[in-house]
Amino acid sequence: MVIFIEGPDCVGKDTLIKNIKNKFNEIPFHTLHYSNVNTPNVIEYSKKLYEQSLDLAFFIQKTLESGVMFSRSMYGEKVYGPLYRDYSGDYVDDLEKKYHFDEHKFLFLITLVDEPNRLCERDKKRGDNQSFSTDVEQKTKEINLFVKMHNESIIKNKLLINIHYKSAEDVLNEVIEFIANSY
Repeated sequence: MVIFIEGPDCVGKDTLIKNIKNKFNEIPFHTLHYSNVNTPNVIEYSKKLYEQSLDLAFFIQKTLESGVMFSRSMYGEKVYGPLYRDYSGDYVDDLEKKYHFDEHKFLFLITLVDEPNRLCERDKKRGDNQSFSTDVEQKTKEINLFVKMHNESIIKNKLLINIHYKSAEDVLNEVIEFIANSY
């Protein structure tokens, strides 16, 4: 499996990845995490980085028979690019087509969202200033763009989860059931 786990900061992506690894402990999972690099040619740099990451993920999947999870991947570019970096992030659509994402049956997109005020509260408690914004209005825009990105993705196996009122175990069980039913 190659699983993309997306969503705004403090939504529980890392917790979900840890829980998936624990649940499927017989399957080795490799995790790739992307953070934007501030470089003059950020779009070309990011495209190349994602191509190499995807090549690596599919190599691991096929050759090592292992799973790969992306914690924040190219899909975040469709959210953070337009909101904070002055570019559209539309090159992600080209990557999906180039790698035939619509044809992979073991490819999954899991997008997590929550209420904007809850995300801002968790982010402020975390206190590391890693998020782009702790403003509720701005966080609402991020959530809306994550939902839009999710809906527009050509990946066939995709699940959008609003984690509000759900425990980490509830979210994990929903993901496991979804993956099991996708086979």
